[in-house]
Amino acid sequence: MVAAISISEFSQRHTSTLPARFSADPMRQLHRTSCGLALGLFCSAIALIASAVGAEIPGDGSTYNLAPGDRINIAVFEQAGLSGDVFVDSAGHIRLPLVGDVSIAEMTVDEAEQQIAKRLASFVEHPIVSVRVTEFRPINVMGDVRAPGSYVFRYGSVVASAVALAGGYSADQPRDGARAEYLLADEHLRVLLESRRALQVRIARLEAQLSGAADFDLAKVPDVANDSSLADVVASEKAILKGEASALDQELSIMRAQQPLLEAQIASIKEQANAEAVQLQLIQAHIQDYDKLLKNGLGNRYTGIELQREEARNKGNISGYAAQMTALHLAIGEMQLRIDQAESAYKQRIATQLSDARTSLQQTEAAIPAAREIRELRLQLGQMTTSTGSDNRKHDFVIVRRRGRESQEIPATETTPIQPGDIIKVRELPSSSPPLVTMMQPDDRGTKRLPAEPEASTR
Repeated sequence: MVAAISISEFSQRHTSTLPARFSADPMRQLHRTSCGLALGLFCSAIALIASAVGAEIPGDGSTYNLAPGDRINIAVFEQAGLSGDVFVDSAGHIRLPLVGDVSIAEMTVDEAEQQIAKRLASFVEHPIVSVRVTEFRPINVMGDVRAPGSYVFRYGSVVASAVALAGGYSADQPRDGARAEYLLADEHLRVLLESRRALQVRIARLEAQLSGAADFDLAKVPDVANDSSLADVVASEKAILKGEASALDQELSIMRAQQPLLEAQIASIKEQANAEAVQLQLIQAHIQDYDKLLKNGLGNRYTGIELQREEARNKGNISGYAAQMTALHLAIGEMQLRIDQAESAYKQRIATQLSDARTSLQQTEAAIPAAREIRELRLQLGQMTTSTGSDNRKHDFVIVRRRGRESQEIPATETTPIQPGDIIKVRELPSSSPPLVTMMQPDDRGTKRLPAEPEASTR
């Protein structure tokens, strides 16, 4: 507690120790006396507040022990450069100008004032020091709370206040949260089951498509054959089968339609080549007759040369026609190759899709057991949440409080006051509730659903 003193006693105490030069100077003495009066009023106010609050407040200068993590304000009278806020470090020291580190660990506020004043006495004549805690070291909450961690200490805090700062008890989840988690797990399982059935239909379509069938039969798929909910999936897969088969047939028909045209061109060129061959024979016969006339001196040499030129042109035309027919035959071969490649690429694409679908089916089937187990765990958690409300659960508390270099564990309740630096451990006691009540019932699909929330009554 801060002891209340009278203004006259404070003034007399701090002016009687002044050196002669201050006492001889009336102005200095008046200034010192006025400052003493002001500080005396301040101390009296602090004493009144302390007496009103009582000795239990952590800031009580005679009882509260400073420790690492505290933030204190140091006010040195008429020494602004030596005043300010400082933190108590992990070693229990504070650092001040001129004097350096000052150890105040485990000291009360009053003792810290005396220690600081003693250290400053070598640099400041008759230092007047005031120490005030501006921020207490934090409390720590751990255990069965939603947000374990460090929190700022507040005056009047109790264990329940610390639990509230940490977000309440961790198991104190609303029933809607359990419903939402179960519904998510149930929906995930439903998606996996629907995906498995859809993949089975797709595999049936791809197998039929790979074999060249115009339709596929679901009788070989027992999980799907009698499932009316997959009508849209089946219709979609049949439409895909029909559409892709039609697209392939159209592509192949366009390429196959080119072959008769190429064959007709070959036939036309062949006829032209035959005509050129006949003409070549006539020219060659004419050349033989004209050679006889030249031997008898009855022919013209230049006419013979012209006939030879005509013969060469005919032979060139015949060779050109042969080259054109060869090119057309190659085009027919390339067209057939393109047809074969289109059919092969189509089947390869279908085979790849079939392999991917089978792999996806295996992965889906492997994930279904785990999804079922997760759903059951969510169901059990929801049952526990429903059957054990927050009013039925009990907790015990332990406060770990540091005393010097030792720590002390103190059993506590929700109304136990806490102090700065306390560690509050929260543990849920084993429940003695009756057997769990079924909160979810199977539906027509073989899964379970939460019952609807009761509507709030109105008045």
